[in-house]
Amino acid sequence: MTKTQNLRIRTAAFAAAALAAVVLLAGCRSAQDKRLAVETAARIVSLTDTVPSYMDAYFTEDSVAALQTSLSAVPDNLPTLTVDDENLPKTAALQEIYDNLQNALDGLTYKHGDCDRFFINTADGGGNRLKKENGYVSAEVVFVGADGQVLDQSAKLKVRGNSTAKGNKKPFKIKYDEKQNIMEIGTFKNWLLLANCYDPTMLRNHLMLDFSRQLGLEYVPQDRFVELWLDGKFKGCYQLTEPVEVKKHRLPLDVESNDGCKDFLIEVEAEREEEGGQYLFYNDLRFSVKEPDPETLTDRQFDYIADRFVGLCETIQSGNQERISERIDIPSFAKMYLISEFSKNVDTGYSSAFFYYKADEDRFYAGPPWDYDLTLGNLFTTMDQEKYKICYDPEGTYADSQQFYAWLTQQPWFMEEVRRVYAENRAYIQNIYASGGLIDSTVAENEAMFTRNRTEAGWNPASKQKGGMRVLDATYELNVEYLREWCRTRDEWLANYWGLNG
Repeated sequence: MTKTQNLRIRTAAFAAAALAAVVLLAGCRSAQDKRLAVETAARIVSLTDTVPSYMDAYFTEDSVAALQTSLSAVPDNLPTLTVDDENLPKTAALQEIYDNLQNALDGLTYKHGDCDRFFINTADGGGNRLKKENGYVSAEVVFVGADGQVLDQSAKLKVRGNSTAKGNKKPFKIKYDEKQNIMEIGTFKNWLLLANCYDPTMLRNHLMLDFSRQLGLEYVPQDRFVELWLDGKFKGCYQLTEPVEVKKHRLPLDVESNDGCKDFLIEVEAEREEEGGQYLFYNDLRFSVKEPDPETLTDRQFDYIADRFVGLCETIQSGNQERISERIDIPSFAKMYLISEFSKNVDTGYSSAFFYYKADEDRFYAGPPWDYDLTLGNLFTTMDQEKYKICYDPEGTYADSQQFYAWLTQQPWFMEEVRRVYAENRAYIQNIYASGGLIDSTVAENEAMFTRNRTEAGWNPASKQKGGMRVLDATYELNVEYLREWCRTRDEWLANYWGLNG
């Protein structure tokens, strides 16, 4: 809560009437009673300082009106009252003002309705000017469920992401001071609010995470659509999700045993250089260490990870099925390849492609899946990189030329597993784009939020092209239809290419 005395209604008529009602007209008062009156006046002043910022934006009209009525009854001269004032109000009258104000504050009711919402106030009120380089700022984070449930907790907030952090609609990371269970997903400190700034449909990340869950990958971040208010401003629709992090009930790796030389998580990182980062190389491949924490990684830990990474590369490159099957989890690699190939993820060999190692099994797994806003045909074809043109086209292949998949897809037995998984899940894939299917049901379920995102928050899908995203169609509906037809064409082409259509 922040000081907002300017929010009080201070009309002359109200103030004069309220003061007249509590003025002592005659008689003597004890010094003790006068001191108590002054103390009560000070408590009222202190209470007015707790009036929430942006209350008109956050709370229901009725509860705000009740608070404004209580504020209007607070005399303007309370901060200057002393025991020597001739017209010092009665203690009982001041106590009534205090009680009414406290009841009105307690009665403030957050707006809730057809969706879950976040109301976030930063300590300095500068959340809407926040940039990634600013790091974390202190904040009060209030989650209000569609059912009216309220979770009000202190936290830290920062802008997250890489290219997405440069967008006009910023994505955020919430780091609660204490673990919180949001929407029954689980109890954790860290949560993400994805802006989907580069996807005019706001669907791609959700669709591919849902596809990943359908395929049965070991860990897939949960996600929900919510609305966000930040320092009094409506920011529109966001996607609440879990970060890719090593935690029990998220990605449950043991990165601490054996002096940190046990499990680990790595990510494809072809070019980007982060301060404190630790990087692994093999021929043209470049990976970053994500867990254990690269900033505290010892030489012994790095050598341990590098040795197993090089061994993985050499094993996959050998083409020996028996050796490869011992070293990697074939199902997870086949599923992550399928997701990357179906979506034509332009970042497959660049970034946001994760792999983890389980020491007890001496085996690598592919995943978790992450970052699909520039997929499913959402690419700008005039970028100076050929891969954008390739991934824009719903026909042809791309992921089979990237990182480990460039070797694995040369093996008939690996591709047989890919085809098996595709065939098993073909009905689900077809339902993504079918009339009344996943695209349609997701739009229908979140239509009110998606509409407010455009009409009230001002994120127009016909705005100019940004980043690597495609030139947009004029309306939300046209962008959804483009996505639907791209998925249909992609499915039919892959099914024919992999011999699954008859």
